[in-house]
Amino acid sequence: MRGLLLMDFKFLKRQTKFLVIVGLLVFVFLFNKDMSSFGVAYATMLFGIFAVNSIYYDEANNGNAFLFTLPFSRKEYVFSKYLFGMIIGGGAWILSNLIGIGYLSMANTGINIAEWFAINVVYLILLLVMLSFMFPIQFKFGMEKSRLVMLILVVLVFMLMNALTGGDHMDQLNEGMAFLERINPVVLFGGALVAVLAFTGVSVVLSMRIVEKKQM
Repeated sequence: MRGLLLMDFKFLKRQTKFLVIVGLLVFVFLFNKDMSSFGVAYATMLFGIFAVNSIYYDEANNGNAFLFTLPFSRKEYVFSKYLFGMIIGGGAWILSNLIGIGYLSMANTGINIAEWFAINVVYLILLLVMLSFMFPIQFKFGMEKSRLVMLILVVLVFMLMNALTGGDHMDQLNEGMAFLERINPVVLFGGALVAVLAFTGVSVVLSMRIVEKKQM
């Protein structure tokens, strides 16, 4: 497991241009009070996507045929990818929050830092959702096909949202939102966190089964 993580971190270390460009963009967003929260989201999600894309680099030039001859199981490989995504995505989240809080504290922007940070906590949960959603698709279809699958899923989601927000469904949606507003925020957040962790657990198991059955 440690060797797999070191392999991914060494690959990340070689992406100097990527890190510099991302760092500059994040700084631009963080030092704009109207976009500082977006800067946290941008850094968190982008590094999460990088972790998912690392699978492609492992598979390039039939690399997995050699990789899986090394002394680790396929389950360990899958788990290391999730862990790598959480580490670098979570690390980007922590660092961007620290920079953002420092800027907002010194610049006297008038923004409530506690509320700003509370919004950013949601991005950490969304990181888990994104990783749990994208990893099985990437393991199953590979880079090229997974892009098409993701595009189809996005279109389907938009069609579903359009159907829910139109006609008689809008009243039901408003009732559902009103019900959620009446729930204690702590209880609501706790319930969402448990649901996301359960979703992540299912995703890990699914990815492990996909990789175990995959022909290299």
